[in-house]
Amino acid sequence: MSSVSPTSISAATSFEKIRQLCYTLIEQRDDLHVQLRQSQAQVETLSRENHDLKMVSDGVYNFQEQADTQFAHQRAQFAARQHRALEFELKATRRLIEDLLDQNSSYRALVKKLNVSVQGWLSWFLRNGGSTQQHERPRPYVVVEQQAASKPGPEWIRSTWLSEPDQEKPLLLANAEVLYRRHEDRKALEEVGTLLKRTDLPDKEHANAQLFMAAMLCACNNPGPAIYHAEMGYILAKKAGSNELAGKAQFHRGIAFLILLRFAEASHCFSLAEGTPLHEDEITLWKARSESARLRFPEGHPKRLLERSFVPRPGTA
Repeated sequence: MSSVSPTSISAATSFEKIRQLCYTLIEQRDDLHVQLRQSQAQVETLSRENHDLKMVSDGVYNFQEQADTQFAHQRAQFAARQHRALEFELKATRRLIEDLLDQNSSYRALVKKLNVSVQGWLSWFLRNGGSTQQHERPRPYVVVEQQAASKPGPEWIRSTWLSEPDQEKPLLLANAEVLYRRHEDRKALEEVGTLLKRTDLPDKEHANAQLFMAAMLCACNNPGPAIYHAEMGYILAKKAGSNELAGKAQFHRGIAFLILLRFAEASHCFSLAEGTPLHEDEITLWKARSESARLRFPEGHPKRLLERSFVPRPGTA
């Protein structure tokens, strides 16, 4: 029997150890492959979850943006409805005030007639020693009515236009004043617009028609064109040498500036209009309004100052 050398035994042992080590490394490699695949699966799962979360986040953001847009639109619609309702109420209130002012003017005229009538009766009664015989009584009230009908006085229409009695007043202007008194503004504007197209109007009548157009445009809340017509009326009034019409033009110009919230310009125009016959009380009232609004702003605020483009007297350099 042959003997095995120690060297052969040692080599066999080493080979066995190496083989087992290789098996161990192979098993570890397989385990690492499994762990790698599991990690990749987890990464894919997290990626999908991240994508889903991003989609949800985008959806929430889009929903919030749509909700904000819809809310802003609804709020704008509500504000617009409120504005229209308030504007309608304001117009109705303004019309009611104008009607009440017209009624007040009529009542004051009637009271004046009654006072004259009573004074006439009283004078007649004292002259006749207290006699009450029917055939001796005069009819002073009828006389007063006839005099009032034959000589009508100036009348404010809707607190914005002073209608003055004038036998030579153009028919279109007289018709427009009647329409304006009835609140038929569109027809009244058409009548005056037709009148302004005539080329044979004297400067005074032309100026007066321009100012009536300015007054109606202010009543219709259209102050921009009203300023133009008021300034045209001022230029024509100066051309005709009528300071009264020029003051009237500054009055209507001031109202238009006040509607535009240009309080300094409005107050300045009313100051230039002071002394205009039959307009003194109205000028004082409108100027007080513009000054009160102007002084609400702090010192140095643009609303307290005249704009550089403002021309106090149109038609002058």
